[in-house]
Amino acid sequence: PAADRAAGELTDLLARDFATSQLWVMKDPRMCRLVPLWRRVLAGLDIKLLPVLMVRHPEEVATSLYKMVGEHHRMPEGAAYTRLLWMQHLLEAEHDTRDLKRVMVTYDQLLSDWNGTVGRIARELDFSWPRGINVAAAEIDAFLMTSQRHHKAKGAGVKAAGDDPDLAQKLYQACADDDTTGHIWKKLRQLRKAYDDGMTIVGPGFGEWASRTALELTEARCS
Repeated sequence: PAADRAAGELTDLLARDFATSQLWVMKDPRMCRLVPLWRRVLAGLDIKLLPVLMVRHPEEVATSLYKMVGEHHRMPEGAAYTRLLWMQHLLEAEHDTRDLKRVMVTYDQLLSDWNGTVGRIARELDFSWPRGINVAAAEIDAFLMTSQRHHKAKGAGVKAAGDDPDLAQKLYQACADDDTTGHIWKKLRQLRKAYDDGMTIVGPGFGEWASRTALELTEARCS
């Protein structure tokens, strides 16, 4: 029932705000949990969905979460469950967009080469930006200030060769690899099996806990 109500509200909002827009963007940190709902709404409005999976290193996400809400929620710094949340969110987003044309982008790629990255997004999703990249370059350069990056994983966030990276690091490394043949998606599906096997040990209650915690963290950030 809650999803039905939300679908109706989203449908009204999109019809009101984007009825005349040919290309627009939705950005929501909870989107990875809500893809099925959004797909239902967009299909009802005959709107084509082009997912861009934006990925930041789990170490940076965990640090950011701790700085924003950790003390209020008694979240230990570097807590393992923040990495579990990161993994679940990434893998759910991958699973729920699997039948769509999509593209994977890391935060590092965007900051280090936004021009090449946004060009790749348009190329792989087969659309044209309403403003040329060169026309918008000055505004984008001013907006994407690397000095505003408050948390950065050490050593680009992946362990050196010879080390044994954990599952979260393997997932991030797969996302950061150059992808010309769909390697990213194949690798993520393989790693999903390892994650699911691990969840049988953690217990079936983790999914429910993750949903509740994600909501609490979002509310804490908004407040």
